[in-house]
Amino acid sequence: MEKIIKIKSEQFSSNIQKFENKANDIADCLEKISTQMMNIDGTNNTWKSKNAELIYDDYKNLEKQFEKINVELCSYVVFLKDTLSEYEKLESQTDKKIDDNSSNLDINE
Repeated sequence: MEKIIKIKSEQFSSNIQKFENKANDIADCLEKISTQMMNIDGTNNTWKSKNAELIYDDYKNLEKQFEKINVELCSYVVFLKDTLSEYEKLESQTDKKIDDNSSNLDINE
């Protein structure tokens, strides 16, 4: 019986881990961006002007998306892990059924 779906669990798991690491890197990066942007919010000596305040306001609108980005990336990691788990479970159940029923096909028994 040919399997329609083939997953190399170790490779898939490794790729999930790499994706999760990058998602964590992105979360860290976005946090650092937020911290750095406070230094140029238009109200301190680094860059004090009306333009700086306007730019910072634009940035604050963008920053509102950071949490959504992080949540979506985490959700995707959970989805990938669940997918791998379900395929491994299904494969194990299928293999067990094949083993359990193989004796029914043996004409020498």
